[in-house]
Amino acid sequence: MVEEARREEDKRAITIKGVDSELYDKISELARLKGRTIGDIVSQAFKLYLSLLEAGGKVISFTESVLSGIKKKVNVQLIKDIEKLEVDRALLEEAESPLLFVGIKELVFSDDVTQELFDEKVGNIVDCRLVEIPRSLSKLKALKKCRFIGELRTRAS
Repeated sequence: MVEEARREEDKRAITIKGVDSELYDKISELARLKGRTIGDIVSQAFKLYLSLLEAGGKVISFTESVLSGIKKKVNVQLIKDIEKLEVDRALLEEAESPLLFVGIKELVFSDDVTQELFDEKVGNIVDCRLVEIPRSLSKLKALKKCRFIGELRTRAS
């Protein structure tokens, strides 16, 4: 509860000049459909964009506004907006490229996930409230993949 109150205090009215009106209308419609605010959607987009820049190590052109274009540039698969998700070895092995987890309230990695598989198949973890890993995974390596998370918890196996 205290953390949510602090987050609300950190928010303020910001004016951004030069936003494409058609893009703004699409974001506005998306926010309405999802039952969220435009600020929530745009903040998540900013977090995702910053994480993709860091993860990909490549310059992403500002003119690329379509998420699929960004995903192709850094070669990741996006998994997003899920209340709770348990990620096991089979899911990671099935992934054709690194996974980008975004906006998942509770992200739990199973005990059968090895460090090698985690390193290879988990791209970034962005804007997740709770990330839980088994003790067999390096907390430092997990932290390096995390951006804007609430808590990283290590679970005794």
